Amino acid sequence: LACNPEFFTDVIEMIFIPEKDNREQQITDEQRQRAVLGYRLLRSWHTTPGSPGLPEGPNLPAWVAAARAQLTERKLLRSGDQFIGQVLSQTPEDPDGTWPGLQVREIIEKARSRDLEQGVSISIFNSRGVTWRALDTGGQPERALANKYQAYAQRLATQWTRTRRMLLRTAEDWDRMARQ
Repeated sequence: LACNPEFFTDVIEMIFIPEKDNREQQITDEQRQRAVLGYRLLRSWHTTPGSPGLPEGPNLPAWVAAARAQLTERKLLRSGDQFIGQVLSQTPEDPDGTWPGLQVREIIEKARSRDLEQGVSISIFNSRGVTWRALDTGGQPERALANKYQAYAQRLATQWTRTRRMLLRTAEDWDRMARQ
């Protein structure tokens, strides 16, 4: 997946119906099984395109551009963007502690896609996993996460407006969970 944006697009196509396709479709058991397996494959994918140690393939911005072009052509951009966002959320901080890193910020700003940004946020939320604590502990873990994403947002200059807003929304979501 990380080396081949066309394969990524093929998997998205196995799972989702193209946008604005209102035709009634009969889905066979084989198609349903392929969709389940494709979804499992995407959920288990944790290797960012362009990562060190990968076989020859496109760098992250080139991979995203190619995938988004193919998704657009197949009318699957909204669904695909959410999964692209989930992959982008797994990238490390820049050496100076800024997150997301420069390449990811540039992708977010250029794409201008709420679906991609939502994919990042969903992945951040899901990466925490299942939690449990006593009733009297309050929302301290969630407040700490809200502060973390607030700090990430504050590190970004006005140049990264979409990325900053995405991080602020994520911080607000964690803060809201802390109050529940």
